[in-house]
Amino acid sequence: MSNTIDTWTLNFRPEGGGRITGSLTVTDEDVQFSSGDLEDDIVLPRSDIAKAEAAKRLLMKRVVVTMKDGQSLVFEYGLLSVAGIVEAIAIGA
Repeated sequence: MSNTIDTWTLNFRPEGGGRITGSLTVTDEDVQFSSGDLEDDIVLPRSDIAKAEAAKRLLMKRVVVTMKDGQSLVFEYGLLSVAGIVEAIAIGA
């Protein structure tokens, strides 16, 4: 059973465009994004995460999670700091 580190409400920015609001939950085993707008939750096992980093587009602060296969997922947190999210994801990544 995994232990939850923290949870945030933010936006997922899919590669094809758009914005999906949901909950990003970081556990000691994986990173999960869930939203009623998605058919299935996004689950990123920690063993598959290469890095997590903060980025900025205009005023919007983002977390970019890069997987070991090269895929990048972008989560946007608005004007709020993403440092805590990046740190939580980076633990064990």
